[in-house]
Amino acid sequence: MYTTQTIQIRSHVGSYQVQSCISIDEALRIAYVPGKTWIISDALLSKLHVSSFNAILGTDTTERLLSITASEEAKSYEQLGPVFRWLLDHGFRRDCTLLAVGGGVIQDIASFVATVLLRGISWKFIPSTLLAQCDSCIGAKSSINIGPFKNQLGSFYPPTNILLVTDLLKSLNSDQIRSGFGEIIKFHLLDGQSSWEFIQDHIDWDDQELIRSLVLRSLAIKLPYIENDEFDRGVRNLLNYGHTFGHAFETATNFAIPHGIGVAIGMSAATYISEQRGLTSSGHFTEVNAVLKRVYTPFQNQLSSTNIDLVIKAMGTDKKNVAGSTFVILTRGPGKMEKIKVDLEAEIRPLLCKFFAFINM
Repeated sequence: MYTTQTIQIRSHVGSYQVQSCISIDEALRIAYVPGKTWIISDALLSKLHVSSFNAILGTDTTERLLSITASEEAKSYEQLGPVFRWLLDHGFRRDCTLLAVGGGVIQDIASFVATVLLRGISWKFIPSTLLAQCDSCIGAKSSINIGPFKNQLGSFYPPTNILLVTDLLKSLNSDQIRSGFGEIIKFHLLDGQSSWEFIQDHIDWDDQELIRSLVLRSLAIKLPYIENDEFDRGVRNLLNYGHTFGHAFETATNFAIPHGIGVAIGMSAATYISEQRGLTSSGHFTEVNAVLKRVYTPFQNQLSSTNIDLVIKAMGTDKKNVAGSTFVILTRGPGKMEKIKVDLEAEIRPLLCKFFAFINM
């Protein structure tokens, strides 16, 4: 039985909320204010739901809707100029609202634009991917690429309203759903033993009601991290479990590995290294990897032919690194993650080589 639920999040700019909606039509009706709202949408999504957008926009479709092909290139600093120009050319002012409809790429673009356009404007978000719904929609982060550097520009600037439409997930393919499950599993590992045991028995790509409940569970787990450490200087770092490795795998394979699947392989790598370091009990990696490989198979094959130098180089540019030192999130078991300094060459390189060989056996 479908029930609505609202989640409130505290932020430095005030509180914002996540609100469940039954359909894209309902979400657009709530978010759109005639004459005051401009929309940035994933091009595939605006085409798939063209009747819903037309019903809201009417004759203003070309003036108020900018469709963007979601890609890593699209969320680069070099590609944002036309977005700013489109908004200003069409009369956007400080009392107006930007509505983003799409996944993480569209979210990053809209959040960054909203942060700096006219020194800060209001924006709302309708997340359309499982990754965005279960994770990135809250927390206020934007991450923009510049040249070859992934996610090195950004801000903390939340939308005023997030409208969740689980039905949007029906248009996603299996890889996109599994990518979202990578983050869902991460949250349940972070939350402790009982949540880890729970998620092992609740992984089903096809059960929409289950997925909706897992989205809300994941957001509830993430909530205290972002409220207690909004600017990612302390405990929120633990949410990056698997990400330093995952981002490096994405970069080294030229993004042939989707983000959430990269995180799944990254968590497996972090758990492997943790066990090799003696941080976890023997067998913990085998237990965790047995679950994660359901998400990442067959994308681990991308790493078998990847130059390890590219992975190590990408890890060296991670945002958590300071003063020439590299930090990763390792684990002592479910709910026991730590930020630990590592030596990329002496320790991580040989262990990753062993890890790649293991997962490609």
